[in-house]
Amino acid sequence: MRKIAAAAIMKENKIMIAKRNYGSLAGFWEFPGGKVEGFETDTECLCREIKEELSVNIVVQEYLGKELFTVDASEYEMSLYKAKLVNETFKLHVHSEVAWVEKKELLKYNLAPVDIKLAIKCFGGD
Repeated sequence: MRKIAAAAIMKENKIMIAKRNYGSLAGFWEFPGGKVEGFETDTECLCREIKEELSVNIVVQEYLGKELFTVDASEYEMSLYKAKLVNETFKLHVHSEVAWVEKKELLKYNLAPVDIKLAIKCFGGD
């Protein structure tokens, strides 16, 4: 089973989501993050992935929850962590845009299927 770490980057009670611009999730909004590599911890993975994808640094604050899912017969476990930005000068590499969204507005966006489950589990379905 492959592990994925994702960040719910928070600022002023809003959560940052990003719109994927390629691959099978092109056009879907997601909590940014990526696959844990080698012996990385989830925190190390998140710091690396957010730097690669958004060119910003984060501080991982707390574990929020996880969901299991399958894509093309491969099983994944995606863990979501609350995080905060260290700097805010974004340069998007795998996303076309970012949005700062209130918790109650998350499900109004076209989230990727696993992100919908995590949004409901971690932030409620309002």
